[in-house]
Amino acid sequence: MKPLYIFASRLRALWVLLPMSTVLTLAIRYNSAVDHWMKLYPLIIFCICAIIFTFVYMYRFISISYSEIKYIGRFTSRDSATVNEGKTLSIELLEKKRISIQLHGNEGYNPDIKWLTTDEEGAADICIFRARAYGSENVAVRILCHFGVDASDLDAILGGESFEKSYENVTVTSLTIDGHRQIKIHFDKTV
Repeated sequence: MKPLYIFASRLRALWVLLPMSTVLTLAIRYNSAVDHWMKLYPLIIFCICAIIFTFVYMYRFISISYSEIKYIGRFTSRDSATVNEGKTLSIELLEKKRISIQLHGNEGYNPDIKWLTTDEEGAADICIFRARAYGSENVAVRILCHFGVDASDLDAILGGESFEKSYENVTVTSLTIDGHRQIKIHFDKTV
């Protein structure tokens, strides 16, 4: 199954391109008016390289599939985690159209710290992957549809008081905590 890509760059950070493109436009326009033998070519080349570097630096995506979740981008943490049975993907809708994505689970690590262990199972679930994405409820809908949630249940998941339902490979629970909608996708099977 194809992975789902979620945009994780800050759009307001791209305002940095405006001064660079303005200087590039002015340098190209007034290049013929300069009498020096190099003209404004070094400035033009520098501006083009700065714009390309900014695009490469700002390029950040999160890739989510049934097998793994990871950051994509040259200047990201490149953090990744495997998605398999028993793990839980948590999506929290925050203010200002931000979304927190976390993967919780236990990969067989038994910690030596007492407060991380539980009496029943030996080791508690820990946060394996943490990321922030930008977008509104549409991103959460795309993630839910990617994991096989029925379109008829989306209104109840995003707007209802609480929701819990099992699907073919996942179990989805949704509730509101401190004014934020929190959606948990628990993986029942390894696909």
